[in-house]
Amino acid sequence: MTAPRRVVLGLVASAVCVALAAGCSSIPTSGPVRAGRDLRLERENSTVRVIGQPPVPGARPQDIVRGFLHAGADFVNDHAVARLYLAPAVRQRWRPGTATSIYDRAEGAFALEPSGADTVALTAAQVARIDGEGHYLRTPAGTRLRRTFGLVRVNGEWRISRLADGLLLTRGDVQETFRQLNIYFLAPSRAVLVPDTVFLPAVAGLSTVLVNRLLGGPSTPLRGAVTTAFPDGTRLAVSSVALRAGVARVNLDTTALKADDAGRALMSAQLVWTLKQLPEFTGLRVTADGRDLGVPGQGQVQPREAWRTFDPAGLTEGSIAYVVRGGRVGRIVDGRFTPVAGPAGDGRVALRRPAVSLDAARIAGLSVDGRSLLAGRLTEEGTLPVRLRGEALSAPSWDATGNLWAVDTATGRVWMVPDGTKPAVAVEVPRLAGGPVQALRVARDGARVALIAGTGAGARLLVGSIIRDRGVPRARLTALREVMPQLHPVRDVAWADATTLALLGAEGDAAVIPRLADTDGYTISTVEPQPGLLSIAAAPPARPLLAGTTDGRLLQYTAGRSWVDIGLGTDPAYPG
Repeated sequence: MTAPRRVVLGLVASAVCVALAAGCSSIPTSGPVRAGRDLRLERENSTVRVIGQPPVPGARPQDIVRGFLHAGADFVNDHAVARLYLAPAVRQRWRPGTATSIYDRAEGAFALEPSGADTVALTAAQVARIDGEGHYLRTPAGTRLRRTFGLVRVNGEWRISRLADGLLLTRGDVQETFRQLNIYFLAPSRAVLVPDTVFLPAVAGLSTVLVNRLLGGPSTPLRGAVTTAFPDGTRLAVSSVALRAGVARVNLDTTALKADDAGRALMSAQLVWTLKQLPEFTGLRVTADGRDLGVPGQGQVQPREAWRTFDPAGLTEGSIAYVVRGGRVGRIVDGRFTPVAGPAGDGRVALRRPAVSLDAARIAGLSVDGRSLLAGRLTEEGTLPVRLRGEALSAPSWDATGNLWAVDTATGRVWMVPDGTKPAVAVEVPRLAGGPVQALRVARDGARVALIAGTGAGARLLVGSIIRDRGVPRARLTALREVMPQLHPVRDVAWADATTLALLGAEGDAAVIPRLADTDGYTISTVEPQPGLLSIAAAPPARPLLAGTTDGRLLQYTAGRSWVDIGLGTDPAYPG
């Protein structure tokens, strides 16, 4: 049985492959990176068409199964070629979209062998899966994929009569035929967008798929954590979203007319950010039942550069990092340490593990003994009252609405200080198999969280969503999932941008090294190793990574310049 022909319709930009350490034939896991940029929006995905080949007359059972596996990467007409390998009784019953199991022949024994007179068994190393909603989920090292296919004779030729729903694809198939994309919803503040990252087949009409996914609402992990501006029940008035001369024409039904001016602006922001991931997209025209949907301040066609203030990165261009030197919090500008205003910088209060709010108006930090969380205004007249006490508090984190978060590592309990000033409330956290929470970083959009659970060699990285009770200062964490099951211990984590985490972690007995990872674990890239790193800080756009070392030094990393010592200090932190 011959392998499928692969027709390349476009090329990946080589610079992007270098920046992401992506050997363009497999899912990248290591190599040099460019830190602190929205990596996913930079990616120019290759447009590759896998063309499956129909069954060959006289093929043996294992060749039929092998051909079916190859044809599974051909998505044209709902896997029409792959269905040719199936017996008529199951041809229409097979549901390929339920999930995708991803295997890698290079990571373990791969076998496709007869297991009986009319059965073929597949065993392989499974590396990940894509669930029915399109989420990429890595599987723990050593996971084995096992499938059995039943076959029957149909007009003298072997055909598959028994199989599980879903697709079985190699890592190369996934990279060539899927695109990693974001559907953008609104954070609770409705002032910033939140990416819902999914993998979608790179088929014709992707603009229509994206808009339909947007209108359908967030996927399960983000449900309840985000909102949308589209009135309930809004759908496309026509079946497709046409892209003509780069302009996407989104014709919604009359339900969209229920939105007021503010709602229409938010709808437009969601559409522009979702569609501008398509390289051919230059602008958006929105209509309702064929009539232009007026959006205040926007012309008939909204450019792809519109709605920048909704950037999910959550930081302005002028934001800079803060560090601690001798108990005082300050900034390093042009190599010089400049203390911040007020008691955090003038020495009246000694702090460590500082956190500055996204608007740079407030500061929080831990007392030297780690038992008190202090927070207040970042002004000369400001004070730093104690907002939370515990046995051993983690570094604090601000969210987009000004709430302050921290973990008491002695108990694993997560606390939120509403508005950074009100009495702390306990956050509901599900029981975690890896152990209690030890550290937490809220995404700058305020809807998602990255946390470290477990201690010592078992410390692992998880991401999840934040559900807030309306009108009541309560919150709970949900949909927590491990990003990289093979990576532990994890020492520290920070949000590099809306879809990328910077972290310090190790694989087993290996050294702890800095890495950048997608929030779904699809791309994991190592930053140049450096011994003695204790903490890490990252932020968009194009800001360098910062790290604190075990010997009280501060290091800065930028691509092409390696790690540079920038002086004495600890606990670097960008706003958030």
